[in-house]
Amino acid sequence: MTDPTNPLDGFSITQDDFDYVGTDLRRPECILAEPDGTLWSADARGGVMRIAADGTQRLITQSTALAGLTTDDAGSRLVDGTLPNGLAFDREGDFLVSNFGTDRLEHMTRDGRTTPIFETLDGGPIGKVNFVCRDSQDRVGSPYRRRRMTGGAS
Repeated sequence: MTDPTNPLDGFSITQDDFDYVGTDLRRPECILAEPDGTLWSADARGGVMRIAADGTQRLITQSTALAGLTTDDAGSRLVDGTLPNGLAFDREGDFLVSNFGTDRLEHMTRDGRTTPIFETLDGGPIGKVNFVCRDSQDRVGSPYRRRRMTGGAS
C-alpha cells in the first residue's frame, strides 16, 4: 500500500543513477543545490565553487582571505587562513559560511564580499565553526568548539 501524501513513497535509486560532478575541487564540503541545477561547494582555496548545470565551474574566493597565504596545505589553512566548511543559503540567496580557518560564522555574497556574523562569545573567540543551517523563520544554527577536550569525563 502506498501513502499518497508521502512524495518519497515508491522512490528508489540504483548505482547507475549516480555520476561524478565537478573537477579539481579542493576539500568539497556541504554541497548546496539550486532549482536550475547549479551546485555550490565550499572550497579549501578560500571560497565557494559554483558548478553550473552545464558543468562549467567558477571559483569565487572570499574578499577577506589573507593576502599573504600562498599555500594550499590544509594544515596551514586551519591555522593561517580561510577554510570554508559549512554552507547555507540566506534569504536573498547569498551564503552563510561556517569558516573553520577564521573560526567564525560569516556572510558571503555571490561576488565574494565577506563579513563576520559571529566570532566571539563571552569575550573570547568561539573556536572552530563546523556547520551552519538556516530554517524557514531565518533562525541560524551553528555548532562550534570552544575548548580543547583533554581527556576524562566532563
